[in-house]
Amino acid sequence: MHADAALKGKVILGTPGTGLRYDLSQSLSVMPEDVDRVALSIGIALISSQRHDHPLSLLAETRGLRIKPDQTSCETRGVEVSIENLLKPGMMECFSDACRFHSIERSAEIGCLLNNGYKFLAELHDSMEKETLRMFRLVAEYVSQALPQSGETLVEQDFTGPITLLLGKNTESGEDVRWVLNREEGQDTAPNLRIAGSQGKGKSQALLGLLYSLAASSENTGFILLDYKGDLSEGATGDAFRSSTGARLVRPPESPVPINPFDLPGNSNIELAAEVFSSTLASIIPQMGGCQQGIVDRALAQAYRDARLAGHPGPSLMEARDAVRAIYENERRKDDTVVVALDRLAGKPIFASRSEIDVVNVFRQRWVVDLSKLGELKTYVAFILMHFLRQIAESIPDSPFDRRTNTRTIRGVVAIDEAHHYLQTGRKSQPLAQLVRMGRSKGVPVFLSSQSLDDFRGDTAWRELVPNNILFAHGAPPDVDSLQSALRVDARAAKNLASSCLKLDQFVAYSHHSVDGSGQPAPVRITPFFERSSIR
Repeated sequence: MHADAALKGKVILGTPGTGLRYDLSQSLSVMPEDVDRVALSIGIALISSQRHDHPLSLLAETRGLRIKPDQTSCETRGVEVSIENLLKPGMMECFSDACRFHSIERSAEIGCLLNNGYKFLAELHDSMEKETLRMFRLVAEYVSQALPQSGETLVEQDFTGPITLLLGKNTESGEDVRWVLNREEGQDTAPNLRIAGSQGKGKSQALLGLLYSLAASSENTGFILLDYKGDLSEGATGDAFRSSTGARLVRPPESPVPINPFDLPGNSNIELAAEVFSSTLASIIPQMGGCQQGIVDRALAQAYRDARLAGHPGPSLMEARDAVRAIYENERRKDDTVVVALDRLAGKPIFASRSEIDVVNVFRQRWVVDLSKLGELKTYVAFILMHFLRQIAESIPDSPFDRRTNTRTIRGVVAIDEAHHYLQTGRKSQPLAQLVRMGRSKGVPVFLSSQSLDDFRGDTAWRELVPNNILFAHGAPPDVDSLQSALRVDARAAKNLASSCLKLDQFVAYSHHSVDGSGQPAPVRITPFFERSSIR
């Protein structure tokens, strides 16, 4: 397929698809464009079924698609469909092989394929409505794997394989200490990581170094680094890190985060999405009560409905704020902490009003998000971003697992510096904890850097959720029970290590990945980023 002007503009959706498009969109709670893409996929599968070496032929063969495609006629009356919406970024590549084989180079041919798909769905619909829905779900499932909607690439079909990160060197033996990030066997049940230690002991250099190693080991794996103070974004270190990993610097409000936090895939339940966001907002506004939370629920659900009628996957932050304000005005309520917080967030260009990328692909991006210019809004923005990432993680399929190597594909890492700012209470850590909980199954591990292992004592679930630890020197002895779990040692060994944690040199840490001859934790000198890269 040639990506030229001939494939821009609109095509006509003929009579068989006009009503069916709306019915399926409503009954399945998906965007009309998602229905169009499934119909287009069916149309391509119909002609591809004649070519058995093409993977799309499986759709026709396994689902019994036998309707004869009509490539000569095209509807001239009906609903106009934007080709831009049909062929989102990534879709062009997905269709290219089939389209090149069939010399599809003109808009009219795209229109014929689309209408052929709808004709097939219409024939099913006329005979049995439930069968149509069943077929739609089957096709949508296939499309999500072979021709992903919303631009997700096919890279997950090519399994990543083991991702081995260099931690550093065992200070006793001098041997390299390595960590297979995505291996799941024995006690290695999840790839989530805690890095803890006092200021100046090497946490930031360790975090950057591991992300650098990740980028070098797996070119298709992304990361999103939340930089609370701006220390990781500025100066020669920040420049070298972004240059060596290909990461993009995002510094709101100077440069907005290039996603709309309310954008969700078309199959998402908007009522539930509204409820989850109001719960997140309540976790960062202590004075927010149940009545206020209910108002945000109603307002955001209506904002979602309005946005989807307008063809958008979600309302902007300003549109969400306006919807809340409308209810306050209609019910003659006075401004309170909720409205003030939304006003402050919507008053600055912190997030894009429309996402610049397909949101299902967000974890494959490489961003450094510098929160240092946001002042008191830092926590709000961080938690809204965590909320968004959690919502997207929930909506995507589980990451593929290879039983031969016991490894799971990693889509991307969410790395959070100065994580103690988000761990002050169990209620406040809600969106972060939920993101961490699904990190293993979704292939989205979370790396947390904090000043002390004791920052995580407020929720005992952290012991199970984050089994990997790098412990630098602490200013005070860490809790023995926490240390015992983090380093996988008995109580006596943990008590001895607690005092040792006060005396470690810069860049030297304890980790269960580094042990001595008797199997006890041995100090490891974590290789800092500046030694891994060209910066000195």
